[in-house]
Amino acid sequence: MANIDINKEFASFGIKALVLAILEIFFLFSLIFFMFGMFFLVFIIIILLIVIMVFRFLALGSLKKANNVLNNFRLAQCKGKITSSTILFFIGNIFFMGALVSLILVFRQEDVSSGQVVPLVFSIIIGIILLFISGFQEYQGWDRLQIFFDQNRSMFPPSIANTGNSGTGLLKVGGILNIFIVLTFIGSILRIIGFFILVSLKKLEGEPPVSVKIAQPTPATQPPPAPAAEPAKRFCPNCGSPITSTEKFCSACGSEI
Repeated sequence: MANIDINKEFASFGIKALVLAILEIFFLFSLIFFMFGMFFLVFIIIILLIVIMVFRFLALGSLKKANNVLNNFRLAQCKGKITSSTILFFIGNIFFMGALVSLILVFRQEDVSSGQVVPLVFSIIIGIILLFISGFQEYQGWDRLQIFFDQNRSMFPPSIANTGNSGTGLLKVGGILNIFIVLTFIGSILRIIGFFILVSLKKLEGEPPVSVKIAQPTPATQPPPAPAAEPAKRFCPNCGSPITSTEKFCSACGSEI
């Protein structure tokens, strides 16, 4: 039995979840103002996306450190899917919003040619496809983390296990809503709430280290030595007295053996 402080890594994940919740709030308001015509905010949105991506990777790094001990398949899947989702979300937004702003500026010109419009529309479509894939990957990633909390409730205090389950549940719904562009705002709100719920994981900082069982090799045992076989007893055929194997005549009756 080895005591390994996995709680510290989950607590670190909870702290980063707080930062992500705050960043998601700024991202949501920037996105709303952008949609209402404040297109200069596109640069702020890109910066926010970069910062969000960095802190997501840091949060996933905490899960990876915990999983170096736990070696849990669900945690490994969560890290891989959220990583790919985050990268695709960033690239998809660059394509979508960049092309959208450019397209609006093009239509404000007096002379608009199809050569200007078609590439921008194509870029918007690429952005939508990337955001679609990102949302599906994010849904799967948070779903894996929710399954982990469900299957390993005994590792955490009951309140932490419940909030971990509910927080990841909101995150995965928020992720799947990214598939539908018009529902992105609702998805962002759910992610904000989900991250705020996961902040409760930082309470694990003061908890005793998680006790993890490490299998020990079974020592090889030698079979007990077989008892030495006793020599077979012989008896005189004449009088029945016991005799040794070396005797030629019975010591009791003198008969030849």
